[in-house]
Amino acid sequence: MNYFLRSLLLFLFALNFLESNATHIMGGEITWECDANGGYVFELVVYRDCSGIGHNASSDNLKLIGHSSIHNISVQLISSTDISENCNSAGPSANSGAGPPFASLGGPYGTVQMNVYKSAPIQLGVPGSNPWIIIWSHCCRGANNSNLFFPISLGYTLRSYMYGPPASQNPPQSCYDSSPKFLEEPITTSMAGKASTESVIAMDKDADSLFYFLAPSLTNYQGLDPFQEGVNPEFVPYVAPFSASAPFPGSTHHPMNVQAQIDGATGLFSYTSHTTGQFTYDIGIESYKGSHLTAKVYRTFSRFITPDLTNSNSPPNVIFTDLGSSVSLNQNGNSYFTKAIPGDFLQFNLSSTDLDLIQVSSAAQTIVLTASGNNFSNPIDSVNSNCLLPPCASLMPGAGQNGFVNQSTNNADFSWQVDFNHLNGNSTNGSYGNTYAFSFEFSDDFCPIPARNTLNVVVNVNFLPPFAPRLNFVSMTTYNAMSLHYTPSTNPGDYFEYFLVYFQPTNDPNQTYYVVDTIYSLTDSIAVFSPMNQNGSGFYFIQSDNAYGLSGPTSDTLFFDNAGSSTEFAIRTLYASANKGTVFIGGMPDGLNDIDILSVDGRLIGSIKGHDQREIRWKTDASLSKGMYLILVKNGQKRGRVKCIIP
Repeated sequence: MNYFLRSLLLFLFALNFLESNATHIMGGEITWECDANGGYVFELVVYRDCSGIGHNASSDNLKLIGHSSIHNISVQLISSTDISENCNSAGPSANSGAGPPFASLGGPYGTVQMNVYKSAPIQLGVPGSNPWIIIWSHCCRGANNSNLFFPISLGYTLRSYMYGPPASQNPPQSCYDSSPKFLEEPITTSMAGKASTESVIAMDKDADSLFYFLAPSLTNYQGLDPFQEGVNPEFVPYVAPFSASAPFPGSTHHPMNVQAQIDGATGLFSYTSHTTGQFTYDIGIESYKGSHLTAKVYRTFSRFITPDLTNSNSPPNVIFTDLGSSVSLNQNGNSYFTKAIPGDFLQFNLSSTDLDLIQVSSAAQTIVLTASGNNFSNPIDSVNSNCLLPPCASLMPGAGQNGFVNQSTNNADFSWQVDFNHLNGNSTNGSYGNTYAFSFEFSDDFCPIPARNTLNVVVNVNFLPPFAPRLNFVSMTTYNAMSLHYTPSTNPGDYFEYFLVYFQPTNDPNQTYYVVDTIYSLTDSIAVFSPMNQNGSGFYFIQSDNAYGLSGPTSDTLFFDNAGSSTEFAIRTLYASANKGTVFIGGMPDGLNDIDILSVDGRLIGSIKGHDQREIRWKTDASLSKGMYLILVKNGQKRGRVKCIIP
């Protein structure tokens, strides 16, 4: 038997084996939540093509990579749901309610089942310097993926990454951060020639900032070798000119195609394809606390694009009307953006119309409004109930409507009172902020594929505390009281309640600073208070604060030495910047400068003595991780400190 024939027989045998074992898996995702006792509850979602062999076993397993002792997590099936396109039964499709026919591939295709598995709570601790990786692998993909090379041989790996807390924090002993979780089920099918816009919005119960992106899909993981994304498992081979960042047909396939893209801030996913087929794509989400990455989750899915069965149907038209919000909402395509501070109020109306008719009955089409977001009331048309951070956002049916399903027109009113609670303590570079996204989808009931129109509203809630005053000197009065002299703050921020004066007798990072006075004026320049020790000697600084615990930037630190009857003045000109391997410090005074770099928990990172210039570019011995560092400089009777953030 010659080599070519033997190779052909092996290929056909492998093809037959893969087909006979395929379950037509279409993708899925892995997420987790912290429970009340610090345990992790993992969720596996598996999507499958209903025309294939079922995959709804009562239990399954996730692999946990990177943990010292636990390597498998058992998950149990909790639900199976048909998420196929649903349309009006009066339409012409014999497949109504169970997905559209796909004649070019010998349909029906687009019938999709969503199986959800959950684990029992499990205590794992937290990841260290390297993330934990949670994966689920399967041998086989369906044969009809149009953008992959020999897809039936590739298999799947679903993956998510869990990161530990910043190195500057004392590590918690249990689950401290939940992953983002997709709020919307994937759309299974769209029609060629129609612009498709949808939301893949996610919710993070910790109110972390989210970033959306297109990502490569993975083949199945070979467990004998270490997990390395792109190596084991490999990235799937795309048929040129498809790629991870261009997974849908582009202009090389049809001049009117618009390649798929996703808005990193809103999760709005859009494309226009005049080319039919089935297309694999992955959407990733990164979550951040400030600048610290906490999780990455991925959704793998396979979208059907059917032939254009009619040119007569259009998506519902939607009009956005501001109803007197205290902030301006700025439009960019199908997204609206605004910045708000606590105390602002948002109120707007969404009004949709659809004059198309059902094909057979000639009845008016029905518009269905679905909405999701990371701070809606539950139910959505209630007030301040069961949301992440009250006050809750609400969506109410328009006048004359009973619910969010209506013929020809569909209107709804959105309202939300922004509060300090919505900041949730997330601080970056001295300012606080959280991002809240809300998605609104209006779909008709055209068969076999409803048309839809999606809008997203993104609200960045920000708060800038007042900057601290500039300290001048400390003295002791003739009545043995301390007198702190300062120049008032030049930046009052968004909201002021008081300044706090802090004191520490020795310059020890492990010692606690005490509050010795409260200043309720933005314009005063002297604070008088009783000394905390016999002579008042020690270190002083000022920081803004408020009843919501949202502290502002600190002033420089002044040292007062009563025994020597002298004041040690702060260095107020210091500035610093850094990357992972180099720290740049400037603004030091003439003379010999002693420099220390410390982590915020007091660990000494590095030290230089007797530097005789105003600037230094300091290459550290080891790469510094992301986070905040403290630069301490001493020059004779002068001391200064400045914070430095490595992004």
